[in-house]
Amino acid sequence: MLLYKEKVSEQSYKPSEKAQKYGGDKAVYKGIIRTPHFYLTIVCVFFTGGILQGIYGVFPAYMKDTGLDPAYVALVVSINSLALAVAKFMTGLIYDKCGLRFVANSCYIAAVVSILVLVFLANTGIGMALAVIYAVVFSFALPLQTVMLPFFSKDLFDPRAYNLILGLFVSISSVGFACAGPVMNYVFDICGSYKSAFIVYGFIMTAAMLYFQYEINASKQKKRNSC
Repeated sequence: MLLYKEKVSEQSYKPSEKAQKYGGDKAVYKGIIRTPHFYLTIVCVFFTGGILQGIYGVFPAYMKDTGLDPAYVALVVSINSLALAVAKFMTGLIYDKCGLRFVANSCYIAAVVSILVLVFLANTGIGMALAVIYAVVFSFALPLQTVMLPFFSKDLFDPRAYNLILGLFVSISSVGFACAGPVMNYVFDICGSYKSAFIVYGFIMTAAMLYFQYEINASKQKKRNSC
């Protein structure tokens, strides 16, 4: 009963100006989805989500395959989980202070660096140190599949269609998640290792980072022209 609140009638409810500004204007949305760069962004969101989820799902097994002790791998997973909690919070702060370009570059660079670390990982003293470095750095790449989606939706496209664009981005990213596991397992069955997939993923993430730089520039130019 303490949490009960009387239902607000539809007639008495009026959306705020902010809700109207960042809403679901279907006419604007239909105009956006007719542009080629929108579909390129969708492709990048799909591959980014799938790649990060794929790596996240297999890196403990991959580290064990390199010869690292399972107990040490469990420690690395714990460090990654703790660092991820901090990384998601920091991503929002960095976006507020530095903007989309800086935070997107930072997350994609973290993704590429962490992939390179996995490729060169070995059961040595340096390899054990690299595993911990990977756990921390990779945590700053993972917000690309969650926290960054609202930022991309808001800054790259007309905010009047924000809700619709964000909903589509989340759906596409989730499809990438679903595809990640089977793809990684297929690569392992064919090659006997995940390393080949990691190398290809590194190139794809680099291409996605470069595309978003172009898209951020194009979006800013478009907003200047509309003013």
